[in-house]
Amino acid sequence: MDAGIEEIRIQHEIADNAFFHDFLLFLQEAGRQSFTLTKIGNLRLSDIHYFGEHFQQDIYHRGIDGERWYVRSETDVPPLRRIRLIAQSMRLTEIRGHKLLLSIRGKAYLADASPKRQFEKLILWYFKRYDWTEWYDHRAIIAATLQWSQSFLWRYFLFCKNSRIDFNRFLAGVRGYFGLDSLIHDPSPYFDDVRWPVEQLLVKDLRMFGLLAVESNNSRSFIRDETIISFQPTALGAHIFQLAIDGSASNPTKD
Repeated sequence: MDAGIEEIRIQHEIADNAFFHDFLLFLQEAGRQSFTLTKIGNLRLSDIHYFGEHFQQDIYHRGIDGERWYVRSETDVPPLRRIRLIAQSMRLTEIRGHKLLLSIRGKAYLADASPKRQFEKLILWYFKRYDWTEWYDHRAIIAATLQWSQSFLWRYFLFCKNSRIDFNRFLAGVRGYFGLDSLIHDPSPYFDDVRWPVEQLLVKDLRMFGLLAVESNNSRSFIRDETIISFQPTALGAHIFQLAIDGSASNPTKD
C-alpha cells in the first residue's frame, strides 16, 4: 500500500480510538482543575460520573439487561481506573495532599502538537514500562510471561498482518509454546484459566487500543460476555508493533 495512504489510515485510526480520546480528556480535565480525592485516594463520585458522561468508552459495569450497576467507588469503573493508573505510571499526573493534578511532564505531553506521537508514547510505555501484573494481579504470572514475550508475539502478528488469525489456534499455540497451563496452580472449575488472560491481554486490550480488528460473537452470560473468533492487526497496530520491535527514533519511552 502507498505510504501516504497508509499514514492517513493510521492518523484516522488514532483519531477514532475511544481509549486515546478518553486518556487525553482525563489529562485535560486534570490540567483544567485538580481533582479532590477521597480520604482513601480515589476519585469522587461526581468526577466519576462526569467522565461517565463524557468518555467515549462505557465505564460502567452492566447487567445482562444492560442496566448500569451501582457505583460506590473508583474501583467500580475499570476503564477510568485504568486510564488513571497508566497516566500515573507515565508520571503525567501527580498527587499533592488530597489533590490529583497534571504534572509538568503531563503538560508537556498535552502540548505535543502530534496526536500520532502522543499515541506512540502512550502505547509504547504501556508495552515496555507499565507493569501488566498491576492490572492482572489475579493471573500475574501469565501476565508477566506474556509481557516478557511480547517481541515474539508482535513479530508473529506482523507476519500474519494480511490475514485473520484464528483465536483458538492462536491460543493453543501460545499456551503450548510458553507452557502457560503449568503456571496455573489453583485452576478454576468454572472457566479456562489460560484462555481468559490471553483473551484479555492479547486481544481485548489490543482492540481497546485500536491495534486489532476482532471478530467475535456476543454471549450474554455471567461467565463470558463475548467469544473471540479471530483477529487481525489494523494499520495502526502494524505500525505500533513494528515500533515496539525496532524502537522509535524519538525513543518515546525514554525518561
